[in-house]
Amino acid sequence: MPIQQSDWDDELSILSAENVNFALETAGLGSRFAAVMIDLLLQGLAITLLLIAGSYFVIYFLPDVSTWSRWVLSVSIGVGLFVFFLLTYGYYFFFEWLWDGQTPGKRWLGLRALQTSGMPLTAWAAMTRNLFRIVDFLPIFYGIGGVVAWLNPHNRRIGDLIAGTVVTRERRAGKSAPILDIAAASAAVLASGSTPDAAVPESTAIAGTMPAPAAAAPVEPPDEAPPMDANVVALLARLNAQDYELIQEFLTRRDALAPIVRERLGQSLATRISTKLGEPMPDVVEPFLEAVDAALQRARQGN
Repeated sequence: MPIQQSDWDDELSILSAENVNFALETAGLGSRFAAVMIDLLLQGLAITLLLIAGSYFVIYFLPDVSTWSRWVLSVSIGVGLFVFFLLTYGYYFFFEWLWDGQTPGKRWLGLRALQTSGMPLTAWAAMTRNLFRIVDFLPIFYGIGGVVAWLNPHNRRIGDLIAGTVVTRERRAGKSAPILDIAAASAAVLASGSTPDAAVPESTAIAGTMPAPAAAAPVEPPDEAPPMDANVVALLARLNAQDYELIQEFLTRRDALAPIVRERLGQSLATRISTKLGEPMPDVVEPFLEAVDAALQRARQGN
């Protein structure tokens, strides 16, 4: 997925393999600094607790340190340094690897590290970007890393540049009512006894705002799918084979995408499809695309 420079410095524009363009909002220096402070507080708490527990163990369960041999003392210091490394740099690697690009600080503030292709962070990328955290930290508290990120249009520090990663901001998803499935809308129109011309207007066939039929006895679902409503067929005639392929590709690959990429790519594709259909942008994207896909499949099969 090639990267394109966005008109806005806080967005990373990505052109997907399906030729659908979507943007990722990159995290600013302020939010990244706040996330680091949260992580440092958690690390400091863990180190403090370990020091207290270790001191208690050494004082009450081990011989006087002055009696330790040089070899035992060297091994103890080595173990202590290794544990310190795990709690500092290993902390970022393990959390970003296990939590799909997030540390506790990033998760708290809604940030996530991704590859610049928009794909989830790999173990290698997580390890690389955090090993170079040592360089970014110089000469004191991310001095070099802060300057590099400030000069970079997407706020990427040295570790990000070498690992090919970027820290993005996740948009908080709000609750929206689900839209009505196209096939269900078509079946409801037929069940209500309306003719295609008197059916629900085109703008409601896909958006899912069709009112429920007047009170009537429940209708048993037919053994075979009912034929497509004429209004729905007319709407789908505005789409071409490429639209169908794009929807199929997204629905097939969506589970492999990072959540924020899945959301943005779905929104971009839904915007394309809804514009062609002359419909308002749906509140819930994936059910809308699934509904269009189901209707397209039925139309292609001649139902």
